[in-house]
Amino acid sequence: MNIVKSLFNKKVIFNFLFSCVLVHIIFGSSFTNTIYHEYEISQSLFSGNMPYSSYNVDTPVFHILGFLFNIEDFRFFSLMVFTVTSLLIYVICLNLEFLQKNSTVFLFSGWLVTVSWFMGYSDIFTSLFLILIVKEILFKRNYLIIFLYSALLTISHYGIALFSLIIVFVLFHKKREKLLGLTLFSSFITGRIILQVYLNTINYGGRSRLRFVFNENVLDQVFYLSSSNSIDLILSGFLGVMLYLILFIYFSEDDSKKIRIIISFLFALIGSSLALDTSRVFSMLVIPISLFVLYYFYKNVELNSKRIVRFLPYLSFIILLIIDERHLFGSIYNESPNQENVISIYSLVTEFVNNLMRNIW
Repeated sequence: MNIVKSLFNKKVIFNFLFSCVLVHIIFGSSFTNTIYHEYEISQSLFSGNMPYSSYNVDTPVFHILGFLFNIEDFRFFSLMVFTVTSLLIYVICLNLEFLQKNSTVFLFSGWLVTVSWFMGYSDIFTSLFLILIVKEILFKRNYLIIFLYSALLTISHYGIALFSLIIVFVLFHKKREKLLGLTLFSSFITGRIILQVYLNTINYGGRSRLRFVFNENVLDQVFYLSSSNSIDLILSGFLGVMLYLILFIYFSEDDSKKIRIIISFLFALIGSSLALDTSRVFSMLVIPISLFVLYYFYKNVELNSKRIVRFLPYLSFIILLIIDERHLFGSIYNESPNQENVISIYSLVTEFVNNLMRNIW
C-alpha cells in the first residue's frame, strides 16, 4: 500500500503532468535527427556485425532495448524510445521528493529541454542516473549503490559520465573521505570496460569520442562556439534555476558550498566546450549543481519575506518563459533543431489512431 501511495503521490503526478506541459507545449518534442541511424544500429545487433563506424554506437541503451524487445519496424522503435523516455521522466519525478518544495523548480532547468528535443539519445538515462547518484549520496550513502548507478551512467554515455562524476565528487565529498572518490573512479573504469567489451562483441571498429574531438579541427569549432556564446550556453543549462543559483551564491554565508559550486561550474564549462552539441552536454553536466543548489537553498539562504519565498517558484517559471530555449548547437536555437525530422511522435500517434479507427470513422 505504501508503494502504491509513493508511486501515485499527488506531488509526483503534478510534477509529471507539468513536465508533459513543458515537453509538449512549451519546449516542443522531437526525436534526434539521428533517430533512423539509431534504429539501424539496433537492427545490426541482430546480425552480430556492426557495419557503422559512428560514435553513436557507444551510447547503446536504446539500441540494446530495441534488440531485446525484438523491434524490427522503425515506427515501433521510435514509439519505444518515446514510451521509455516518458516512463523515465515519471521515475525522475518519483525521485525528486528529496527536493521538497523545489522539486517542481528542477523541471525548469535545461536538462528537460535536452531530453525533449533529442529523444533517441541517452540523455534521459544520463539524467536519471545522475539524480539517483546525488540522492543516494545525500541520504543513505550506500557506496555499492553509488558504484552501480555510476557504472550504468558510464555505460550510458561515458563522455558525459567522466565530467559529471568529477562534478559530483567536487560537490559532495567530505574532508578526509576517500571512499566516495574511489567509488566514483572505480565505477567509471568498470563501466568503461563493460562498454568496451560490448563494443568488441559487436565488432565495432569506429573511432572513439576522444579521437573525434582531436580530429578535423573540432577543438577550434567548439571553443569558438563556447567563447562567443558563453552567456547563452550558461542560460541554456540552468534556465529558471538560474534565479536560485544567483540567490544562493549571493546570500549564502557558506563559503565552502559556494566554492564547490564555482569549481563544479568550471568543470561543466570545460566538459561542454569539448562537444559540438554544447548546450546539450552542458545541461547534463549541471544537473548535480542544480540539485545541490535546490536541496541546500532553504538551508543556507535566509529570505526575510515569506511572500518572496512563496513567489520564487513562480518567478523561476516566468524567467524560464522569458529566457526561452536558447540552445547552443552549432548556432543558437529557440526551438528544436530536429523539427524537420523524418518522424515525430505526433505523426506516429495520428497514424496509429487512424489505423485503429479506420472502420469507425
